[in-house]
Amino acid sequence: MTITNLLASRARSASPEARLQAARLLVQLLNPFAPHVTEELWERMGGEQLLAGTPWPTVDESLLVEESMEVVVQVSGKVAEVLKLPLDTSQDVLEKLALELPSVQRRLHGAAPKRTIHVPGRLVNFVA
Repeated sequence: MTITNLLASRARSASPEARLQAARLLVQLLNPFAPHVTEELWERMGGEQLLAGTPWPTVDESLLVEESMEVVVQVSGKVAEVLKLPLDTSQDVLEKLALELPSVQRRLHGAAPKRTIHVPGRLVNFVA
C-alpha cells in the first residue's frame, strides 16, 4: 500500500514512460500474491511473455545509501518535532539543536531538562 501511495503522489509529475515502468514494477512485485490478476494486467501493459517467466527486478545498491537520518525529538515522551540531520551528527550537537527548537522550549517552559535520553540515530527525549 505504501508503494502504491508513493507512486500515485508522484504520477502527475512523471513522464508517461516513467509511469509505465513504475506500473510494470508494481505488477511484478504483486505477482506472487495475486498471480492471475497480475498476469492479466501484464498482458494489457504489453508484456510479450508470461510475467512468471520474466526476471525479478534488480536493486541499484547505490540508491540505498542513506545520507541523512530522521531523529525524533520528544519532551517527556511526547513527540515535539522530527529533525532531519546528516548521519555524522554528534550526540552533543544533536542535543543542542533539539534544545533550541521552539516546540521543545515551549514544552519545557524555559527550564533545563532534568534528564536526557538519547538513542543514537533515532531519538532524543528530554525529561521535564
